[in-house]
Amino acid sequence: MRKSVLLSALIAAMASLPVFANPLPIGKYSVRSGVSAGSCNTLVSTSTNTAGLILRNLVLENFGGPNQTQTILVIDTTAPSNFTSITGNGTQHFLAIVYFGGPFNDAAQYEIPAGYGLFACANGPGAATISYDLLQ
Repeated sequence: MRKSVLLSALIAAMASLPVFANPLPIGKYSVRSGVSAGSCNTLVSTSTNTAGLILRNLVLENFGGPNQTQTILVIDTTAPSNFTSITGNGTQHFLAIVYFGGPFNDAAQYEIPAGYGLFACANGPGAATISYDLLQ
């Protein structure tokens, strides 16, 4: 009898708690792109991002095995031509890098200024998935 009273009290207390105190929104737009070795793929072009965007969710993956691959989310005003062209200099920024393994998951909210694009680059086979909202 005592166990059932404690269990009832616990269930009643849990029922009064909010399920999600701070839910994170999923973006209106989403993109998934496989990235072949040595290449960069455009996830959001600079011309699409005319007023800024909010990056809502990000997943980076590697498929090349341990100690072999890196997948990088690059933010820049021009598209990188290939993996070896990314330097992190000037207007180029790295938002996330996943090394040999993964996946890397991030549900933080990042505001990307107008005129910047999002690009997934990898030195081995990889993939990137994002969701985002365009600002008006």
